[in-house]
Amino acid sequence: MFKRALTATLFAAAVTTAAAAPATADPTLPFPTPGMLIVVSYYNDYQHQDLVGQAWWGCGDPRESWGVQTNHVTVGKVPCDPPTHPNP
Repeated sequence: MFKRALTATLFAAAVTTAAAAPATADPTLPFPTPGMLIVVSYYNDYQHQDLVGQAWWGCGDPRESWGVQTNHVTVGKVPCDPPTHPNP
């Protein structure tokens, strides 16, 4: 009986503590804008040296990808229309 009461008390304390902790949101991928291409690059490890896959969407095109999706990612944005530079 004592063990059950102790277990119930510890469980209630853990739930109360967990509920009191501030919530953190997972990072979200950027919403595609008409003028930007979103590129997600997947790497083999946290050092981001071996590229193993990519996914991209935006600029009016559907989502496309190649390779393997891992937990080691970088997210980049590329303008749809490259800036024009005047000839010197």
